[in-house]
Amino acid sequence: EDSAGDFPEVPGVELPRELYESPAPDRFTRVHLEPSDGELRSLLRTHAAKAKAAGRKPFVEFGKASSGACMEFTFSLHDRRMTDALSGTYLIHLNLDQWGAAPSRASFDVSDVPAFFELDERGRPTGRSTEITLGDFDTPQDMARVLKPFFQGGSR
Repeated sequence: EDSAGDFPEVPGVELPRELYESPAPDRFTRVHLEPSDGELRSLLRTHAAKAKAAGRKPFVEFGKASSGACMEFTFSLHDRRMTDALSGTYLIHLNLDQWGAAPSRASFDVSDVPAFFELDERGRPTGRSTEITLGDFDTPQDMARVLKPFFQGGSR
């Protein structure tokens, strides 16, 4: 049975912001932004600058609270292998159910969640992105093996 089956899709779920914070802030940053925080492009520019100041690479993480795959990813972050895969990154989590068309207006083409996009120093997509289908990855070890080259490689 695929692991995402442990977290069935539930429409209209609102989860506490704290759930999206980094479980290892000394290794990687993870923040959750909501539309009430401001305009998306401006927020991404601000957080890309914060990432640079902290010596971390900025990425946007698109998800949905109603997605079992996204919850699997979130709960896997407590695993040391995932902490290692994300080391040195600054993840900006956005719930697509909340943001509507704003991501596509900001040049993000998201077809499935969770999806990750690398940002440049001005908060714009670099063109590097990846999506993960968690049915193909049963454990945090599998996720880390696939995600580490994406997060640790590429442009600086």
